[in-house]
Amino acid sequence: MTHSRPRNSELAMNAILLAAEQVFMQSGFAGARIDSIAAESGYNKSLIFQYFGDKEGLYKAVIHRIKKEIALDLEKFCNYALEWFEQECTRERVEKVLREAITFSFTFSDRYPNIFRLLLWEAAEGWTVYKERNATDASPKLLEQFIQYLERAQSEGFIAPTINITILIAYILSVPISFRFNTARLQMLLPNFEWNTSEANDLAREQFIVIFLQSILPPEPSDKYS
Repeated sequence: MTHSRPRNSELAMNAILLAAEQVFMQSGFAGARIDSIAAESGYNKSLIFQYFGDKEGLYKAVIHRIKKEIALDLEKFCNYALEWFEQECTRERVEKVLREAITFSFTFSDRYPNIFRLLLWEAAEGWTVYKERNATDASPKLLEQFIQYLERAQSEGFIAPTINITILIAYILSVPISFRFNTARLQMLLPNFEWNTSEANDLAREQFIVIFLQSILPPEPSDKYS
């Protein structure tokens, strides 16, 4: 039975999207039921169909909203880092930028636990909806200044010349999420360590930073790559 709530369209749509996010997170697209979403949101099925057309339309609306949140978060980070990008390169600044970027990526699943789980379902389906372009997507231009800054740092000898900057950024964006995707499997393969804890995530982040920075920065603070 649905609960009585005001029929303000914006409030109703938001409640339905939040409920759908929960149900899709738990069951995936195939397993989710509109009845469950209606019960969770407190609004009836006819209103859901009125706003979103069908289950696929609702799922797309959920995924597009997630992409918008991720884009806003990425924009905040890029704006935060902008002051570094505009300063001259030093090893200290380059290291700080990379540390902050890795930390940003590692804490993604902490900032958006429901989104993270829902994206697991989307990944299993080949990112069919997520890869659709829409107006709220993060613009590639958000990362252009980051790329330009790291290329400048590389040209000035602060990043190893053998490093491909685009691949470097791809690793920063992907490896931390891949780690979180695999904690259950790691627990089976390496059971002497508690993988699915905040402490494990913190340790993995710090170890990744150490391994990452040692592989791309000059061995000594006073050194440069020629």
